[in-house]
Amino acid sequence: MPLTIGTPSCRRAPLRARSFFAAWIFASVAANAQEAPVTLDAALQSATDRSAAMAATQASVRASSEAAVRAGQLPDPTLKAGVDNLPVTGQQKYTIGQDFMTMRRIGIEQEWVSGDKRRLRSALANDVVDRERAGYLSQLVNTRQQTATAWLNAVYAKKAVSLQQELVDHMTHELDATKASYRGAKATAADVTQAQAMLGQTQDQLLKARQTLQTALIGLSRWTATPVSDVTGEPPAPQSANLATVIAATRESIDPVEFKREIKKLDGGALSDKCDGYGVFTNYHTLEIDLFNDGFAEPVIRTLRESSWSEERAAWIDGWADDNHTLDVENYLKLIEVVGKGRFAQRLAMRIAGMRPPGYIERAIQFVAQNV
Repeated sequence: MPLTIGTPSCRRAPLRARSFFAAWIFASVAANAQEAPVTLDAALQSATDRSAAMAATQASVRASSEAAVRAGQLPDPTLKAGVDNLPVTGQQKYTIGQDFMTMRRIGIEQEWVSGDKRRLRSALANDVVDRERAGYLSQLVNTRQQTATAWLNAVYAKKAVSLQQELVDHMTHELDATKASYRGAKATAADVTQAQAMLGQTQDQLLKARQTLQTALIGLSRWTATPVSDVTGEPPAPQSANLATVIAATRESIDPVEFKREIKKLDGGALSDKCDGYGVFTNYHTLEIDLFNDGFAEPVIRTLRESSWSEERAAWIDGWADDNHTLDVENYLKLIEVVGKGRFAQRLAMRIAGMRPPGYIERAIQFVAQNV
């Protein structure tokens, strides 16, 4: 009868089951860990730890540091041994101790390098170390900067998706309200069609926003060297700085105090022209007012007339249409608030395709195109 040594067969199945269950739990935990939203600090740490370029520059720094230590030292002593005047012919050929001319030698040789030369070599090696360290720091800054930029792109893309989803929900409710008004004979079929078209356009924009988010997540994964399915956290708050400080920082030769005194003397167009030269483009009012005063009055009026207004407010709009210079800024902004800025922007965007933007926006685009 054969003798079996080992785990009894009745216990093997439970052990296998427990092993499989443990492996399954471990795999699930690992998968969940990878799918966890990535914060900015986690993205920066992962990019720094996993970057092949960072590892290469670190190895270069270590190698140059070791070479710098050797550069200031004397060469290592060498052991030398040999045989001189070894006969290769005659009866004593290839013998060492029979011919009186044959000599055996063994010793240690030390190459001497002057102190000045060693100091120069050491200085050169230290310069190489400094260069490699500078390369490492440059690579570190570039990696962190690119990673942070990719993370910010993903965060803002995620916020854009959330806003677009809210806008789709809002447009869906507006379509339902328009249909209800149509059934109550308070809206026309054209109103329903327009609401459906705006909802479809908003849904298309939501799909584009989601595609942009996926592209941003893929770009972030390239720097973190791990798959990223989501991001979390708020972008760091920007540091506050006034206009004069920003401009002075871009020109080392400008004294901030003197520059502040200079721009305080300017007003209107002179101030705008002065700032334009440094890449700072400003407007005089909010964008809605600038659009009305910069050639967009007609599409703005037609957009406002889409909504139902009281006789008093309708008279406001008619007066602005007859004479654009009579625009009441307070009442104008109040009407836009009633319509809703998002809805107003969506309706206005359908009417201004191909129109040139306000001057300060166009100049800013041209400045970026010329200097990037």
